[in-house]
Amino acid sequence: MWESESLARYRLDALMSLKDALKATNPFAFIGIAAFAFFEVCDSGFGDWQRHLYGAKSLLDYHCKSRAELDNLSRSVTGLGEMVVRLVWFDTCGSIIRGTTDLIFEDWHRELLTDSFFRTVGCAAETFELFTKVASGEVASSPTNSAFLAIKQLLSLGQGTSDWDRSADAYRCAAVIAVLTRAGGEPITSSTQSTISQAVDRTCQIIAATPSSSQFYIHMAVPAYLAGMNATSTQQCDVVRSYWHNCSHAGVRRYPDGLARCEERWKLKSLA
Repeated sequence: MWESESLARYRLDALMSLKDALKATNPFAFIGIAAFAFFEVCDSGFGDWQRHLYGAKSLLDYHCKSRAELDNLSRSVTGLGEMVVRLVWFDTCGSIIRGTTDLIFEDWHRELLTDSFFRTVGCAAETFELFTKVASGEVASSPTNSAFLAIKQLLSLGQGTSDWDRSADAYRCAAVIAVLTRAGGEPITSSTQSTISQAVDRTCQIIAATPSSSQFYIHMAVPAYLAGMNATSTQQCDVVRSYWHNCSHAGVRRYPDGLARCEERWKLKSLA
């Protein structure tokens, strides 16, 4: 679906204003870049969000090279810290989705993510830490230790029944999948594949049990994608397919090619 002419004109005007602000290295330009990064997450290839993240990071580096400098700038740029946190989240999730180790933001940026933020997106802090280890390449260099970390995630499943607990469990399963599919270069053993399949199955059960009206439903895209790419049954495919369809509300498409990538993989596995 093509965007309307008025929306396209609005974006063009915003880009021109952003261009002028960038020429002056105006810190308020960060707000514009962040806005376009949010558009990119919803509109572009799933996980391929680096373009505006690199732009935001470059402008941020120009003004803030430490937490103290960021805190100081946040006093004049309202909401700056919250925007950085969201972009750091996109950075890590994008790397997990792409299967790469090209994190854009630095460790001190990731330290900005608080329990309050994790309560918003439905992911436990320790699970995000494991995602960071995967995205930084640490998992591939230390597969044995990573396997223990994956087991710890599995042991943390089922500790609550709220929507947040279910979402956190979905992310825990996604972390297990991410670790076990990227721990070392050796062929995946049958026992490892069995664990991955169980994590996929549990993820699908959680997604199927979560109403699309839940505030955390839209945030389950990463678990849904990893489950879809590692699905082994048509039942799992049906759950993931339904999830992607439910992510479109009132004609607004989110993550437009998330399902398409999964469908491609399913065809190769003769699941679709």
